[in-house]
Amino acid sequence: MLSKVTFLGDLVQVLLKNWSQKSQIYTGLASYYWPQVIGDALKDKTEVSQVKNGILWVKTPDPALAYNLTFFKKEIINKYRRYLGGKTIQGLRITVG
Repeated sequence: MLSKVTFLGDLVQVLLKNWSQKSQIYTGLASYYWPQVIGDALKDKTEVSQVKNGILWVKTPDPALAYNLTFFKKEIINKYRRYLGGKTIQGLRITVG
């Protein structure tokens, strides 16, 4: 029996510690978890662009939605920390496009 629970995000961080393409993996993981993080109402109005240097880039075509999402930055980052573990996502940038 396992005596210690390990989060998937923690395992990924160990495996990718020195791998140069890790931002692509983090982008994929962030995209996968985005619907759970943002919810059903907003998942079709937003999309993950990339994760680079710990910053999650999210794109939306609606400027008002982009502005409103800025008020939920901490909540979004905290949800990602629960899913991915550690400090994989340290910041959030929302762009209109």
